[in-house]
Amino acid sequence: GGHEGARGPHPSRRGLAYLGDRLGLFRALAEAPATADELAQRTGLTPENKILGHFTATGVRSHFSERFRMWGYDLPAHIYEPTAG
Repeated sequence: GGHEGARGPHPSRRGLAYLGDRLGLFRALAEAPATADELAQRTGLTPENKILGHFTATGVRSHFSERFRMWGYDLPAHIYEPTAG
């Protein structure tokens, strides 16, 4: 199709494949067929594809933090501090 180039799939398609893999969507579908709603429920997503759960700081500062600062978002250092678990 029009989404293939000399270097393979369009970057946005590679990104979607990466997310599908990281979210366990492909693994869940390999286990059993599912509707979109069933797949969302099995993989921790809402029917609107929002991730359920929460983020936990690990102490690792994102390599994007400098870009955020350049874009006007100065993220406070404490958001990277690990939380007591």
